[in-house]
Amino acid sequence: MRIFGILPAAFLLGGCFHLGAKPMTFTGGAMLDAHTEVYSARHFTELQRDAGRDDCPANGCGGAKVMSLDSSETAAVADPIAKALDRWRDQHAALVSPRAMSEQPGPPVLMLSGGGSWGAFGAGYLEALDRRDWAVVTGVSTGALQGLFVAAGDYSKLVDNYSPSGEDDIAKHNGVWGLLFKGAEFDLAPLRERLMDYLLPPDGAESPLLRMLRPGAPELSVAMVEASSGDLKVVHVTQMVRAALGRPDQRTPAELRRVAECVAGVALASSAIPVRLTPVQIDGRTYMDGGVRSSVFDAELGHRLSLYAANRPSLPQPQIYIIRNGPTIVFRDEDDRAKPGTAAVDARPDAMRVGLRGYSTIVNQSELMSIAGLRLKYPTGTIKVATADGYNSPMNPDHCERKPEVMFDPAFMKCLIRWGRYKARSGPGWIKLSELLPADQAKTSN
Repeated sequence: MRIFGILPAAFLLGGCFHLGAKPMTFTGGAMLDAHTEVYSARHFTELQRDAGRDDCPANGCGGAKVMSLDSSETAAVADPIAKALDRWRDQHAALVSPRAMSEQPGPPVLMLSGGGSWGAFGAGYLEALDRRDWAVVTGVSTGALQGLFVAAGDYSKLVDNYSPSGEDDIAKHNGVWGLLFKGAEFDLAPLRERLMDYLLPPDGAESPLLRMLRPGAPELSVAMVEASSGDLKVVHVTQMVRAALGRPDQRTPAELRRVAECVAGVALASSAIPVRLTPVQIDGRTYMDGGVRSSVFDAELGHRLSLYAANRPSLPQPQIYIIRNGPTIVFRDEDDRAKPGTAAVDARPDAMRVGLRGYSTIVNQSELMSIAGLRLKYPTGTIKVATADGYNSPMNPDHCERKPEVMFDPAFMKCLIRWGRYKARSGPGWIKLSELLPADQAKTSN
């Protein structure tokens, strides 16, 4: 919430002089463009039919191709997510009969949400779960960063990177003047360095990029928002790494660094919370947090499945697992100092405070609908969700104390890791979303 108290001043000053911005820059080039698509759910496309896309040429937007989910076999074969589900089917079909295959649980799909430092909860949960059979992983914001570790099977490293000794391990606080002259309240240079050290270990160990290519590794896709168009762009990270480093002769030090820089740029772009964190530019285009559009995304799994299911043995409906890196409620407004026990928005319902509370509610609604909306797309089948809720309740033995004024609080993050572990091992665990009744059954039940 603190940043939104700064925004009005920034807007006013913006009318007086140019506010400088020093974004982090990366290069992706043709390698990135070939594995990026402009994502739009089918119903979004229908709703935006009359708007047209004069700013978007037929061959794509800003270098990325527009997602075209048609019924052609060619499209299905080229689709990395469809191919990942295909691989899962082939691996399991060898173990059971075709009839038994249709009765088996479907391919497990992991969706990782945004949440900033709340990603520590997901890190602890995933480490305790230690599941390594994911077919597809999608990530947004902090979920994009988590996805790199999940794709490489590095759960201990995931926890290590969400266990800073101090806030400076992740971001440098620029303060108000840094916001005005550097374009963000926090500089993510420390996180960039940590991420590059992970992708290119300084001790000469094998790069996690290569572990993403091991047999059985999940297909990772992450989402970011292009600032100029507002498009949600999906980067198929595993596919991109496979194309660039799939053969041993491709794995020169220079090529490894080129790919690592691009992957780091995509993950940081997906995490670039507007105003709070350093803006990210890739090939001269500015990107921001994928959570601006959606807290989680399914990459149109259902429609992709329908493209090739008719010509293949039946594939069970995917099992969807979602890590909500954060709580599911709107934080209670702070108490008014002059009237203890009274929320400030009740004691002083001025335009600014009501507006800020409204913004918090809008964000919360977007986060919840991103998850709840999946049940509308998939009326039946498994959808399970784990959330950080309960972090400060009696059910948590540690009772984590949040400090709203600190963005990356080491003590709070370590407590969230423990809470994630507890929830996965012995706590409430997964929330299973109830299925929707088919129309004929709904009429009968009424």
